[in-house]
Amino acid sequence: HGSNKIRRSQDGGRTWGPEIEIGPGATHGNAIVDEIRGDILYVNPSAGFLWRSRDRGAIWARETIAEVRPDGFGLVPSSVSSMQPGITLMAGKRKGRLLMPARIMGPKASNDVAWRPYHYSTAIYSDDGGVTWQTSRPFPVLGTGEGALAEISDGSILYNSREHMSRGNRFLAWSHDGGELWINAYRSADLPDGPRGS
Repeated sequence: HGSNKIRRSQDGGRTWGPEIEIGPGATHGNAIVDEIRGDILYVNPSAGFLWRSRDRGAIWARETIAEVRPDGFGLVPSSVSSMQPGITLMAGKRKGRLLMPARIMGPKASNDVAWRPYHYSTAIYSDDGGVTWQTSRPFPVLGTGEGALAEISDGSILYNSREHMSRGNRFLAWSHDGGELWINAYRSADLPDGPRGS
C-alpha cells in the first residue's frame, strides 16, 4: 500500500536527514503537531488509525482511533477523510484541543466528480491528545472540501474551504466553540478557488 515518508532537520531547516518511513499504510491522512504534549500525529480517520511520534518524528507507532459519536455525529471511518494539516488550539476554554479539517465523502465515500456535490467539509477534534476523536457539525455549504483552519487570538476559528462545483471564490465560516459548530458561511471576496468540477 505504500507509505508517506518524512525528513527531519535538527538545525532549523538548513540541512535535512534521510527519509524516514512513518509506517506501512500511512497514506491518505494528514499531520498535526500537538503543541501541548509535543507529539506529532499522522491521522487517517477513514482507515481508523493514526501514527504517533513522541520523539520529533524519529520513531512512529500505530494506534487505533477510538470513536465517539455525540448527538448522531462522530467519526465514521468509511466516509471521513483528512484534508490539510491540523492545529492545536492555544486560546480559550478548549486550549490543547487537536483540530483537523476533514471532509465527508458523500453517500458512497467516493471522490468521483458525480458525488462531489454531496461532499462537505467538517472537522475532527480530540481533547485527549488523539486517543478519541469526534466529528464537528457540517460546514454549512455542500460540495466543499480541501479546507484549512486558523485560530484567531480571541479563540474563534476560521474555516477556509474550497467549493468544487460552482464558479467563484473560496467559502469561509466561523466557530466560537472550539470547532464543534460552523456558522455564518460566506463566499470570500478575495480568495480565488480552483477549476470547477475537479
